[in-house]
Amino acid sequence: MDPVWGSTPTRRDPVDLSGVASKPNAVLRIQATSYETRDFVTLLTFRGTATRVASSPDLYSWSSIGLAIDDRFWVPTIGTCTSGGMANLRVQEQDTDGTFRDLATFDAAGRDCVYDHIAAGEHPVTAGSACKLENETIVLFAPPQCIPARTTDPTGPDVTVRLSNSASAWQAASGGTNVTVPFVPRTLPLNARAMVRDRDGAVSRAQLGGSVNVVCRRASDGAIVRVPVTVDATSTQSITAGALAQISLDASRSINVSALVTSTCPAGYAFDHGDGNLFAVGTNAAGASVYSPQISFTL
Repeated sequence: MDPVWGSTPTRRDPVDLSGVASKPNAVLRIQATSYETRDFVTLLTFRGTATRVASSPDLYSWSSIGLAIDDRFWVPTIGTCTSGGMANLRVQEQDTDGTFRDLATFDAAGRDCVYDHIAAGEHPVTAGSACKLENETIVLFAPPQCIPARTTDPTGPDVTVRLSNSASAWQAASGGTNVTVPFVPRTLPLNARAMVRDRDGAVSRAQLGGSVNVVCRRASDGAIVRVPVTVDATSTQSITAGALAQISLDASRSINVSALVTSTCPAGYAFDHGDGNLFAVGTNAAGASVYSPQISFTL
C-alpha cells in the first residue's frame, strides 16, 4: 500500500493512496484522526476496481488520487512555524455484513519485505501478513515549512507541475523531461497544480500556466475552429529578509472537462478533441526562477 508509514508530504501536497482489497469493486473508505476530537473522520468513500492482481485468494487493486488532508487532521508542531505536523490515516474495506475492517499498512522496510517475499514465490497475502505493521494506520510527517528568508540564494527552487483526476495522476518536475498523456478521459474533472519547493530558502511565487485548445468541427463540411481556454493560477507570499517564510507554495486550478466538451464550441460546431499543455514556474526569495517541463495531454 502507498503511502508507507513515515512518508513526508507537506500539508498541501495531494496524497495518492493505493493498495489491494479482497473483493472486486470493494467499498472502501479513507479516514483520518481529527486532532481536535481524537476520532477518525471519513475523508472519502469510494469503490475499488475489478482488476484482479492475485488469485487463490483473490486480490483486487484500488487507488485514490489527489486526496486533500485538511489542517484539522494534522497535529500541529510547536512553535511559530505551524505548517509541519503529523497526520494519522487508515483505509478500510467494507465486509458483506456492512462492517468495515482495517487494511494492512507498511513502512518502507515492510514494503521492501513484501517485494522480497513475493520474489521468493510467496502469495501476496502471505507476504503481507509477514511484513505488515502491527498497528494498521499510516502516519505521515509534514516537515516544518518555515525558515528565515534568504534574499541571496545561488540555487533555484524545485518546481513540479501535476495533472490529476480521481483515477490517475501525471507530473513533470524540474530536472526531468516533458510528459505526454495520449488521452485523458472526458468523464472526470481534472486538477492542475504547480508545486514549488526551496529546501534551503523561501519561495516568493508559484505560478501555473498553460491552456487547453479545444478543437471544434462542423458536421456539414468538416470545417475546424480552435478555441483556446487558459489554465492559470498564482500563489505568492511577502518576503522579508531574515523573517520566517514558507519554503513551499502551491498554485492550483480545476479544469471543468464537462464544460469544455459541451459548452466551448460556437453554434454549428461540435467538440472534436482538446489539446492541452501545462507548466509551472517557481521563484524563490532571491528572485531565481525555474520552469518545470511541460505536461501535454489530449481530451
